[in-house]
Amino acid sequence: MNRLKEYNNHLNHCPRAPHGGHGPHGEQDRPPHPRGRLTDNPRYQADSVDGKLLAVLRALGHASKHMDGKGGQTRVLRLLREEGEMTQRALTQALGIQPGSASEILAKLEQAGFILRTPSVRDRRTSDVALTEIGRRRADEAAAREAAHREKLFSTLTEEERTKLLSMLEGLYRSWEGKDRRAGE
Repeated sequence: MNRLKEYNNHLNHCPRAPHGGHGPHGEQDRPPHPRGRLTDNPRYQADSVDGKLLAVLRALGHASKHMDGKGGQTRVLRLLREEGEMTQRALTQALGIQPGSASEILAKLEQAGFILRTPSVRDRRTSDVALTEIGRRRADEAAAREAAHREKLFSTLTEEERTKLLSMLEGLYRSWEGKDRRAGE
């Protein structure tokens, strides 16, 4: 079963919070999603266009995070593959996660034999983190899977449509972040 289908299946069995999400921050008294695709959901059908856009963006974001399984571990492997050896502190900052979360992920990767941590000679308060040979192979496999997923996900769009969609989403993101340069015009 591909990851998008797994995600849709996951949504079908998760209670929804009033804001459309699920988890510890929302009420859990709503019934689970009906079986089927997001667009078949009666709540989705009854929602406004803005509500539908948010639901689709949320679903796409969630699905993209979980395409490679253990997202945090895969992100670490890919980053080390791209950047080479890094300090644990630099790796934590690049990933944008809390130091405790990074330590937990790195401990699991080290236990699996994918990375090697050694005391940093440049900064005694941190460790240097590098891929092992098996970790490099795992990172290469993850990169290949990601490329295949990306190609499959966007294969229904032409290059022109992809470019236009990217431009619109970047504008929306800048607006959400309060950085939309067009706001002053």
